[in-house]
Amino acid sequence: MKYKKSLIYYIIFFGGILFFLFFMFAGRFLPDDSEVQNSKLNQKLLLDSQSVIVTDWEYNPLENLMEVKIKTEIGTNNLVRELEFKAVEKNNLEKELPIKTIQLTDYYVVQISQIPDDWQVVKLSISEKASEFDSPEKQEELKLIEQKVYADYRKIKIDKELSTEKTE
Repeated sequence: MKYKKSLIYYIIFFGGILFFLFFMFAGRFLPDDSEVQNSKLNQKLLLDSQSVIVTDWEYNPLENLMEVKIKTEIGTNNLVRELEFKAVEKNNLEKELPIKTIQLTDYYVVQISQIPDDWQVVKLSISEKASEFDSPEKQEELKLIEQKVYADYRKIKIDKELSTEKTE
């Protein structure tokens, strides 16, 4: 009788530990049900003097590198300002990711490096740089105009051939 009682306690104790461990590590093998934060490609985003269209976004997990192709369209005032880019990862919003920008005639190629292995969402902020011809008020206004685009690890296109040498 005493033996059966202690056996029941052992089963409850170890069952509780197994139950705890299952839920502690369930995120590693159960599917991620968080909201997908992924921007649509080929959608026009308006800035102050021009609009931008993200035409392609690829990721190389071997190099921890992303490449974003952005087409620019000049607005009606024919004023063209240089674009500025900032990238952060959802799990570490304080740390900006290194960016290399290649500007072509009406395209930008933005390479984001040092993507963490456990990344979930990368946010790319696009804004226009103020020029020396802009008034101080306009310069302050431009700081407030920004477009944000997102890449989610569940939706991004994988390209294991992507490298920094490919676009140089």
